[in-house]
Amino acid sequence: MKPFFKGLFVCLCVLTTASAYSQDYKLVWSDEFNGKGAPDPKKWDYEVGYIRNKELQYYTKETTNARRYKGNLEITVRKEPMNGYAYTSGSVISKGKADWTYGKIEGRFKLPSGQGLWACFWTLGANIDQIGWPSCGEIDIFEHINTEPMIHGTGHWASDSSKHVMNGKSSPEIDVTQWHTYSVIWTPTAITWYIDDVQFHEMPIAKGINSTQEFHAPHYVLINLPIGGSWPGPPNETTPLPATMYCDYIRVYKAMIE
Repeated sequence: MKPFFKGLFVCLCVLTTASAYSQDYKLVWSDEFNGKGAPDPKKWDYEVGYIRNKELQYYTKETTNARRYKGNLEITVRKEPMNGYAYTSGSVISKGKADWTYGKIEGRFKLPSGQGLWACFWTLGANIDQIGWPSCGEIDIFEHINTEPMIHGTGHWASDSSKHVMNGKSSPEIDVTQWHTYSVIWTPTAITWYIDDVQFHEMPIAKGINSTQEFHAPHYVLINLPIGGSWPGPPNETTPLPATMYCDYIRVYKAMIE
């Protein structure tokens, strides 16, 4: 790449980041995962059992699958039988504890890499028990599958005829096994995805355009590490197990002016 165009690219990235982060935000909720043992019960609940997507794990509340350790949340998938499933893992959720409409939702993660692994940091509409999925809306802040050198940011919702609709994009290549900050800025007009404060995707939602009214209501956060399922496929002999996803923190900010 010629120096002029390389410089132009850097400037454009800086301008994109600056414009997105020019808004002033106030921290309204966070977990730094200090302490030891199970996640803070004032902030997190669990999914338990088989939940979705033809995945192969049984989610548990055990600290072998979800724990605080050395300032991180560790979500670990293990090859061990549990209630008819060959694997166990963890899924922690803020459902019933905390949810938000709009703001900046951010987490710092180091992800595992291996065939069949499916690391996720995402949100669901808090009204899911009343109206179901996808009508409740879903924001995938990131999903990472297998050994891909990228993550995926996606919005899911229901059309006016109740059909599943999605809008997503893959990130530029990164090494997911190193620490990165993943975030969305969610406003009344758009949801915008970032890695290390650099934008890679945006989805318009102004005035519920294209049936996106689901994104103008409260959502809660989920952090989980499935194995297998409809997207990554099953693990194989190369899959490094046990595999752990590390989370340094989750922080939620509200715009000072919306």
